[in-house]
Amino acid sequence: MNYYLGIDCGGTFIKAALFDQQGNMSACIRKNIEIISEKAGYAERDMPQLWLTCAEVIQQTIRESQVNPKQIKGIGISAQGKGAFLLDKQKKTAW
Repeated sequence: MNYYLGIDCGGTFIKAALFDQQGNMSACIRKNIEIISEKAGYAERDMPQLWLTCAEVIQQTIRESQVNPKQIKGIGISAQGKGAFLLDKQKKTAW
């Protein structure tokens, strides 16, 4: 059977869910992400931590579902709309 992974990197949490071909959810994991706010109307994320949290959520979702990762045939990703993640030439976060 084929499975599909959905990842939502939103403003307050990261969520991953795994679905089969019929749309049945096999597992769903979500974790809160820290918001760094030094003044009203602004929010920042610790990008290395965000990346690690995303990887953890994906791993936990696959582990909980007990699906063989080779059966995952597609990945869909959504993220918050008002954001910019700047990288330097070494692809490290630049701020």
